[in-house]
Amino acid sequence: MRSSIRTMNTLQVQQIRPLMLSVATHFEKTQAEKAFRLFVSWTVRFLIAGGGRGGQLEAAYCSSAQKVSEGKITTAKELAKEMADFVPSNAEFKNEFAVARVSKSHLARYYLRALELKLMNDPEPEFIPNDDFVINLEHILPENPGKNWSGIDPDTAVAVYKRLGNLGFVKK
Repeated sequence: MRSSIRTMNTLQVQQIRPLMLSVATHFEKTQAEKAFRLFVSWTVRFLIAGGGRGGQLEAAYCSSAQKVSEGKITTAKELAKEMADFVPSNAEFKNEFAVARVSKSHLARYYLRALELKLMNDPEPEFIPNDDFVINLEHILPENPGKNWSGIDPDTAVAVYKRLGNLGFVKK
């Protein structure tokens, strides 16, 4: 759970905190650990594909937290079922991830590092120990391409500059 909490702090999300507190207080330990991993997954999905679900999502988190506190939801599986209508599906996430734009560097670092760890077959790629080295983000296509980029028009450069696929990182 600590790794999940550290990751949630890295992602800088707050809406889910009442649900996290309720689960930590009322779930049995293994179910709480499973739920906290779900929280990380959901958070990434919402950040990438969430769109305008803000108010509805907050209400769903609060309603779920209340049901957990009342003992109506006691497992991670039950909680996932309760939240299923709000969490972006695999297809929604995949489609949005393909064109994801990231304007916050801490999120870009997280996504790229998680992808790298997944490719390395890390069993927990969502838990990122970013404190062991510095990650510098690099744009492949610069925001304002110079004459070395003569085949790229300015509108295309602006359109892809902040896309996740235009970013790479260099570990120091």
